[in-house]
Amino acid sequence: MFALDKERIKKILISEFGYDPNAADLYLANYPSLDDIFKDPVLAWLEDRRILETNIDGVSIPKVMQAHSCNFLTAVSTINDLFTRQFTPDQKDVLRRYLVTPPIRA
Repeated sequence: MFALDKERIKKILISEFGYDPNAADLYLANYPSLDDIFKDPVLAWLEDRRILETNIDGVSIPKVMQAHSCNFLTAVSTINDLFTRQFTPDQKDVLRRYLVTPPIRA
């Protein structure tokens, strides 16, 4: 598993994304450990907020961000579920489709 530099991420969340320090702490306290496949994309993002077009088990981070209007860290943690949870192959396929399909909003 890839260990995040949570202090560095906290500084980014506060200074660049306007998070309150307590909200940043709460967000990161619940943030999951990531599969090693996310090391390069996360390090690139930490370096200069660059988002790599890496294909991760058939899903890319930018596509998830666009489909769900979410930030990089949320997209990564959601894709990470493909690796850290026990799914049947059919359940993985459903999750992959969900990740790249925008939700229907009323």
